[in-house]
Amino acid sequence: MIRDRFENLMNQMTLKQNGGNTLYLKNFEKGPGYQKEFEIRIKNQNIKKNLKINSCTKAGCSGPGIVKTNQDAYFIKENFLKNENYIFIGVCDGHGEKGEVVSKYVTNKLPEYIQDLSNDNIINAFKKINNEIYNNKNIESNMSGTTVASIILTPEKIICPNLGDSRAVLFKYESGIYYSKNLSRDHKPGEPDENRRIINNNGRVKKCYDEELKKFLGPDRVWLKSKEEPGLAMSRSIGDKLAHTVGVSDEPEIKSFEYDGSEKFLIVASDGIWEYLHGEDCIKIVRPFYEDDKNCEEAALALVKEAFRKWKRKEVVIDDITVIIVFFNE
Repeated sequence: MIRDRFENLMNQMTLKQNGGNTLYLKNFEKGPGYQKEFEIRIKNQNIKKNLKINSCTKAGCSGPGIVKTNQDAYFIKENFLKNENYIFIGVCDGHGEKGEVVSKYVTNKLPEYIQDLSNDNIINAFKKINNEIYNNKNIESNMSGTTVASIILTPEKIICPNLGDSRAVLFKYESGIYYSKNLSRDHKPGEPDENRRIINNNGRVKKCYDEELKKFLGPDRVWLKSKEEPGLAMSRSIGDKLAHTVGVSDEPEIKSFEYDGSEKFLIVASDGIWEYLHGEDCIKIVRPFYEDDKNCEEAALALVKEAFRKWKRKEVVIDDITVIIVFFNE
């Protein structure tokens, strides 16, 4: 997502020309719900949970009242690896001219290409998809790509393969308090290890420079050594062939977490959610749905609506917003 000063100024001009048209909360796409009895294992003890999964997505806006193509995509794969106790979910946030093509390709292929739960197999699946995209003449991937935030739910643990800046967050309840735990890490060029890899591959990391204001603006971005491109604001992705020549990686970071019984709900979402909603915000929005009627579908819709409302209040350009929510009910 690139929202530099020039783009915002141009959109402010459009706002005035259109007489300040309001954006209405509509066109929310809710995915089919999923529910099953699910056993998790805590210290060799099986505990039954009623698992509910729902999703919601909404296209962003490139200007006042101008709905853009939704470049987000997501998947919910039950009976993953032909195991009725495995569930695989993921959100892909596409960017660039053909970001929606790249994100859709990943959501179609990733559940198929992962053959077992070993880190090597998962990493190889990501790399295989990236190579296929590079070699596909029908997909423009030089400056188009996608993030991937995904979760594999098994009875023994939660596995989180992730690359880019979409995010998976687990919400827990202990000693009368709800709190959030990030399962993934945002891959930004300013992170020390990510920065070193880019520099070591002859890339540069810096913010955009505003000639008029004479200062740097926005997030750190990845650039070629001798050209002001591509300006990618993340350090790992699928696609983005040009940025990958200078150290942007297609290797997911994989983390695993064992259950402890305090798990209440899980959110996997694009940065359309996380840009303006933090862990405490999500707890305030989702908790009533979780505690009162276990309505996972309405919780997903409420999150997207609140994220969209905050975007609309703060920005002219609004990012695509996508969320998958998992309820771990007693």
